[in-house]
Amino acid sequence: MRIMFCPITRRPKENPILGEDWWGTAKTSWRVLEAEGSYGMNLWLDNEGEYRGDFPKEKYYSQLTIAPAVVPLYGDSVWVGSWPEGTDQPPLDLLGRGYAGGGFPHTKGMFMGRFAISRHGDGINVGFVDGHCARVRVKSLWTLNWHQGFQPNYNVKLP
Repeated sequence: MRIMFCPITRRPKENPILGEDWWGTAKTSWRVLEAEGSYGMNLWLDNEGEYRGDFPKEKYYSQLTIAPAVVPLYGDSVWVGSWPEGTDQPPLDLLGRGYAGGGFPHTKGMFMGRFAISRHGDGINVGFVDGHCARVRVKSLWTLNWHQGFQPNYNVKLP
């Protein structure tokens, strides 16, 4: 299971309080029920398709093999996965403390924040569909091809 953890992250408390200690930060791993780690998946690659009305089926890659090589698969994250959009607002800071009101709500328009942390200087490590990995600057996360029809944002303002 050591492969699930970035070597620079610390593990959270043994018995996290629901909604309080479950999220990771730039320096700690996340934990939910029996799962734990410090990387998150690009959930637009979950070929099970549509999840609620916020995530239209046409944005998903129906098979991993049809996704272009430059699509992010996993990256350093404060949660197990996310549905990033170019229009998502940045979090309050890049330490992984979330948004106003605390945490990372399961809310459209805030999903990029789960990856937008300064774990490795001003960026995170990302593994792409073709198997290569690269350090990506936080600001550049809004320009990666996360899903079919993704519209990049080159003008995001970070905290």
